[in-house]
Amino acid sequence: MTTKWHIAILCSFILAACSGQEHAEQDLELSLVDDMPIALENNSMQNMHLTKMLEAMEYTMRSTTYCAMIKQDHVRRFALHGAAENEEKLIYQATVFETYRGKEEMLIEYEMVVEKGEDAPLEPAPAIICLCVLEGKYYWPGTGSIFPADVAHVTKARELSAVGFEGSPGTYCKNGNN
Repeated sequence: MTTKWHIAILCSFILAACSGQEHAEQDLELSLVDDMPIALENNSMQNMHLTKMLEAMEYTMRSTTYCAMIKQDHVRRFALHGAAENEEKLIYQATVFETYRGKEEMLIEYEMVVEKGEDAPLEPAPAIICLCVLEGKYYWPGTGSIFPADVAHVTKARELSAVGFEGSPGTYCKNGNN
């Protein structure tokens, strides 16, 4: 225990002797609250953030038609013309490690449209990605569809996959029935 904690406890005993036990306990509680480690607050924030991320992943898994743990292997960039000339199409190739929703495959390709010149690095670590399927092609539905492949997210994805997605039509997708 730190000296500050020792002083707070000593002060609580002195206050207890001088002014009654209930005030001493209040002062000790205030002393301890003022000196609580920031790590506890950060841990609480991390837990809250993880909970929100897991909820977002569940919502996205139910709102798309394909979900898997992948590792991006290659990306190709194509210019778009006409009304979309300020955009580019990216086609990612990825190895599939585990499928949570949709057709099981070992390799997939999926399309993503981004602003022209937008950075599109290959992620070095596996990730859980939720995609849509249109006319047999996978496409990225937008922000909030890629999640870390850490223990918490993989466990949640497996739990959701085991329960199934009946009644979840893939509302993020252009034609939510694929």
